[in-house]
Amino acid sequence: MQSGMNNVFNTCFRAEFGNFNFGAAGYAAGIPAKILLMGAGRAQSRAGTSRPEWSRWYKDAPYGDDPQDQYWIEEGVKYAIENGY
Repeated sequence: MQSGMNNVFNTCFRAEFGNFNFGAAGYAAGIPAKILLMGAGRAQSRAGTSRPEWSRWYKDAPYGDDPQDQYWIEEGVKYAIENGY
């Protein structure tokens, strides 16, 4: 794989894993799933990378967050639930 493509792959994988881990660890720590999802939206809004079609962090899903990020957070929460956390 070319170096540039390798960097793109690693960046995407890290972002997905980071969101998955955020969901799993946050839920295991006792934070409700909706709060995790809203918090991610708040972070994306603060970073200035949110889009109007993603709503607002205090309104409706995906709470201002990238829907792909929300998907991986939800997968992390599901993992935590399925494994008894």
